[in-house]
Amino acid sequence: PLGIATNSSNRLAEIAVGATGAKFATVVTAENAGVYKPRPEPYRMALATLGLVPECVLFVAGSAADVPGASSVGMPVYWHNRRGLPPVGKVSPTYVERSLLPLLDLF
Repeated sequence: PLGIATNSSNRLAEIAVGATGAKFATVVTAENAGVYKPRPEPYRMALATLGLVPECVLFVAGSAADVPGASSVGMPVYWHNRRGLPPVGKVSPTYVERSLLPLLDLF
């Protein structure tokens, strides 16, 4: 299943998700989590909603700040670092790529 954890409001997340045309099993916003990422609560809320343990979920990060946040709850992280930015903190992602295409080879 696919899920989203975002710092967006519920309304903005609804618009963005609708624009993708994809089906998501959960969408956790900062608004419904009550805190912003990289705090662990949004990631944990998404995991709980999906009914999955962190080790079985690959978090695809679009921002360097998501790497330590998702890693802190035990998820492996694929950082889509399209601009070649430096990492945030001392936590390293499991994968770093400038494109999402390598994701297709992981599964």
